[in-house]
Amino acid sequence: MLLKKNTELKGAIKVLGVIVLLSIFCVGSAWSYPTTPTNLSASTGNFWVNWTWDKEDGTDSFNVSWNSTWHNGTTNTYMNDSVGIHQWANISVFAFNLTTGNLSVTSIDGQQQVPNNVVLLTVTQVYTELEGKMIFISDTSSSDADGDTPTYSCNRTDLFTDFSTSTGYGNWTTGTTDSGVYYVDVGVSDGYGSEDNKTLTITIIDATPGIPINIVNVSGNFYINHTWNSGINTNSFNVTVNDTWYNGSTNTSYNNTLLSPHSWSNISIYGYNSTLDELSLPLSQNTQIPNNPPTITNCNDWSGIVGDVMGDIVELDFGYIDLDGDVCTFFTNAIFGNLNINTGVFEWQTGAGDDGVYYWQFNVSDDYGSTGNCTVTILLSRFGTLEEFIDTLGVSFTLLGILAIVSLASLILVVLFAMKSGMEINYTTILIGFVMLIGLFILLYIMLPLFDAIIDAMGR
Repeated sequence: MLLKKNTELKGAIKVLGVIVLLSIFCVGSAWSYPTTPTNLSASTGNFWVNWTWDKEDGTDSFNVSWNSTWHNGTTNTYMNDSVGIHQWANISVFAFNLTTGNLSVTSIDGQQQVPNNVVLLTVTQVYTELEGKMIFISDTSSSDADGDTPTYSCNRTDLFTDFSTSTGYGNWTTGTTDSGVYYVDVGVSDGYGSEDNKTLTITIIDATPGIPINIVNVSGNFYINHTWNSGINTNSFNVTVNDTWYNGSTNTSYNNTLLSPHSWSNISIYGYNSTLDELSLPLSQNTQIPNNPPTITNCNDWSGIVGDVMGDIVELDFGYIDLDGDVCTFFTNAIFGNLNINTGVFEWQTGAGDDGVYYWQFNVSDDYGSTGNCTVTILLSRFGTLEEFIDTLGVSFTLLGILAIVSLASLILVVLFAMKSGMEINYTTILIGFVMLIGLFILLYIMLPLFDAIIDAMGR
């Protein structure tokens, strides 16, 4: 029994010894492996990666795997290299102990991609154009240090229907109703997450041609020259004159010549925009050839005499000149006589009591609102013949003859008396005698009514 117990005790001691030996072996082995490096970090640039780490206990050097390529035995705690655009630098770092020849049980690992360079967009951002013109985005470009192939975009491909994603170019042909302000976003992407955008401000100005302005005209025999000024957005004019069209003219005038008297020049001018193929509203003017007033001719004063019974016939024969060739009529304010309104002949048979001065208007009208005027002075004298003159004295011809004989006889007696008295006969004597004769004649004329009464009494 005691022997059995000793045997068991010896077996237990052997097992315990083995366990102790194994533990000592394992602990010794652990002490012979270097510690895994720590604090692995990376810095980057174009187009490299620089890895760094920290050295731990039991490490004499490092075995480094860089993108599956081994770099063993380095004592540096860093490693950098160019890896190319958008490439990765994958690293594993093991510690190595020269004494034991052991590597660290584990490595420290890292993966780092070279950072992407941003893409930058360049494009004209402000456009101003008239309706009907083309907006052409034609200077789009981008810059990218990586040299990536850019892909362009536009948020208004409804306008720029042919926009190219490879060039960034596009056209928009505006229309007649496209006036306004548009904001269009154009962008670029490098396919690696970098994008750049620009907002284009596009102003489209209303290009509807403006109505022509400031129409005036100058007229003469027999033309009307119309002139005007152009409205906005006008390339040429479409002009209608008396229903005849003249299209495509760039002149701002139209001389309507060879018109007939009193005719009209009815003109309408439309501004035309060739880009839009659009006409403006018209500017119109209706102008009549100015009327040429008639001129009355043969406008002469007239003078004559009237007697107790009948006087001279006043005869006037007017004519006229009218450059329009109008048929004119005559009229007058004369209160006596007759005027032929078609021929212009005026006649007045004067009579007793018509003596005096008359100022009468004679006119000619062309029935287009113009008249020619003439003022005629008609002088009618009361005295015409000797008999008429004697009639105005209110005495008979016989008495007037007696008066003249008596007066002349008296003058002769005076002259004879003077000669007999020895007076010198000269101009003075004759003048005195003539004055005496006139005085005697006047005296006798005053006394004629008395003589008429005496003769009448004797006759009864």
